[in-house]
Amino acid sequence: MLNMNSDQRPASAQEVAQVLRHVDQQRISGTLVYPLPKTVPTKVSPKTTQAMQNAYVLYSQRRLDEATSAYERALKDDDQNAQAWQGRGLMLALRGRHRDALQSFDNALKIDSHLVTALNGKGSALNYLHRYREALDTFDRALALEPDNASAWDGKGTAQNALGQPEQALKSYDLALHYNPRLALAWNNKALVLRQLRRYPQALTASEEATTHERNNASYWNTKGLVLYDMGRLNDANKAFYEATRLNPNFAPAWYGIGNISHAQHSLSGARDAFNRAVKLDPRFVRAWDRLGNVLSDMGDYSKAVDAYNEAIRVDGRYAPAYNGKASAWLKLGRYDLALDAYERAVKLNPNIALAWNGLGNAHYHAQDYRAALNDYNQALKLNPGMPSAWYNKSLVLKQLGMRNEALEAAEEAVRLAPYDPDNWDRKADAHKQLRQRKEARDAEQQAKKLRGEA
Repeated sequence: MLNMNSDQRPASAQEVAQVLRHVDQQRISGTLVYPLPKTVPTKVSPKTTQAMQNAYVLYSQRRLDEATSAYERALKDDDQNAQAWQGRGLMLALRGRHRDALQSFDNALKIDSHLVTALNGKGSALNYLHRYREALDTFDRALALEPDNASAWDGKGTAQNALGQPEQALKSYDLALHYNPRLALAWNNKALVLRQLRRYPQALTASEEATTHERNNASYWNTKGLVLYDMGRLNDANKAFYEATRLNPNFAPAWYGIGNISHAQHSLSGARDAFNRAVKLDPRFVRAWDRLGNVLSDMGDYSKAVDAYNEAIRVDGRYAPAYNGKASAWLKLGRYDLALDAYERAVKLNPNIALAWNGLGNAHYHAQDYRAALNDYNQALKLNPGMPSAWYNKSLVLKQLGMRNEALEAAEEAVRLAPYDPDNWDRKADAHKQLRQRKEARDAEQQAKKLRGEA
């Protein structure tokens, strides 16, 4: 709080803003002195003060390594300076060294347990380390000291959402924005939760607020692109993703978004190039490796697709979609043994993927294990009864098992779900032939020819 008498009070709103900016700079640099309850203020040496001021200048110039070193020089002179530990923690966090940052914030809090900026920093580090319950407790400690601290409410919202409490998270973001309506980070986080809840118009409004208040943040434009993509507004989404890459050409998530749009618009080469760029920028981007594999498969380059899926698995051996894609590519290459193994891994990791069960059925079918294939197709249809390809495949395997009436029923269901697919009509025609229903077979064949433009 600013402590001013009538003579010290600023004369204009501009002066108030200038004072607040100065206070904010002091808070970030660690040179702002907080009154602590029942604590005798410690004297800071001129040498330490100068080192911390230098650190803030370096931070403002985004010279984070040098700023970290400046805080460490201050700590060498005075290792009981909580503000210096807090500043060092912030620099380490900005450099992605969240474990080291957490230790630095803890050191600050051992000296001054009421330092809210250190509590916020600690909570954010815990969020990054996926220790969400501890993060929530830490932000609650900060809010007990400063109930109007917008950053603490924002961090609390992030922890709550990660703990499966999206509605509570939205309330926390709203409180953050009540105390600071211009906090772009809170607007962006709110947009992400609303997108997760499929409340797309509200998500778009929140993401537009984020980009209005902080136009040069690539991540916020990426969020806007994600929301627009989900809304089916592909051209607008593409513009948002490209704005993100204009602001930061090395921002891999935006290239991933561009790849998804290119794929949706049937530009396979464009999608391949965008996903390639994403994984080059971030070799640990699992979903980008997986999507690259999808595109390469669509292009018929199955060997390279397997390589891409293997990269995804190398980064995350429990990512089921990559096993599913890899299995599909092996199937196309005629390596049914390898396809069978990969599909089994996929369904073991995630038994709720209908496509994987359908693919496993295909692998068993090619291995002539028809009973196992039928069980797989039934499992796929249990998960997704509206899957035409699983009904088609089930009809095929029922034919192999001599269950002709059931084969016709499955073929008819495939036609009902996808009446414009001539393959389904061919399957139905064959099922009628197996039952010696010649007229019905001819009718189905004629429909297939008509759909292919051959009639």
